[in-house]
Amino acid sequence: MAPDAVARASASAWRVTPLAAAATFLGTTTADLRTKLQGGQTLAQIAVAAGKTRDALIAALVNDAKTRIEAAKTAGKLTADQATKLEADLTAHITRFVDSTGPGPRR
Repeated sequence: MAPDAVARASASAWRVTPLAAAATFLGTTTADLRTKLQGGQTLAQIAVAAGKTRDALIAALVNDAKTRIEAAKTAGKLTADQATKLEADLTAHITRFVDSTGPGPRR
């Protein structure tokens, strides 16, 4: 898979799952999270209000993403090298997502 194809595959998977994974971790719905995010809250703020920590939310989202990357690798959609590259900046990307109030992969 070409590097741009890896980026597209990663972006596609990332857009579908992080909000659902956050909702599951926080014990709420994606619709509720969207409403709060549109109201200007960050996922970090929503986590704290739900009695969870920002760091625990980040860890849950990183684990979820790694699970999905491994599944893609097992299914032959990614090579081991591509999976390693995707995982390299995962924590930084997810941390920005959790702390962001701007637009992002929140479908």
